[in-house]
Amino acid sequence: MPRLAEQFTGREYELNAYGSCEVDPETKRVLLDLYKLWDKLDSNERSKIHTLDVIRLIAREYIEDPLKPKKPLARDIRDLLLEKMNLDDEPERLGFYSAIDTVLDRKGIDGFFMLDGEPRLAVTTDITLQDETKKYSNFETHVILHGDLLQDEDENTAEYIERLLPFVDRIKEGFDFALRSFQNKKGGNNGR
Repeated sequence: MPRLAEQFTGREYELNAYGSCEVDPETKRVLLDLYKLWDKLDSNERSKIHTLDVIRLIAREYIEDPLKPKKPLARDIRDLLLEKMNLDDEPERLGFYSAIDTVLDRKGIDGFFMLDGEPRLAVTTDITLQDETKKYSNFETHVILHGDLLQDEDENTAEYIERLLPFVDRIKEGFDFALRSFQNKKGGNNGR
């Protein structure tokens, strides 16, 4: 039997995994305009669109509850992250935000997990059906989730979770890196 994701195009797969970015209509228009303009911008103009600023905007205007993602894959990854990061007693600290159909999507970011509402403590993700050898990231806080990760209705839950764990571990490593960097900047890089 073919895997579930084989039924989708790449964009349909992203939408089934993360859902669309749900923000207020005015913010949605701005994000869609930037998305459409991306190909017309030269590299200098593109560099002026700062990822952290867009993350901040999405997080501020997000309509859905980032603590309760609607899509099962995003929800399951968040739940596993809460466990891995020992945040089971503080689930309000970790949110998930879709970035599908925003300028972040054009930058290879389909969604992000954010700790404590702090954009500098965000780990971005790109979900793709491409083989891992075709896409890679050299950023410590960006994780490529590759391959078919959606759960089939008749699939064993343990097998599904096992398939997600390597990516959850990578996202946790991204948070570990972000937290260290954030603490170093807060402490003035003086070794405290």
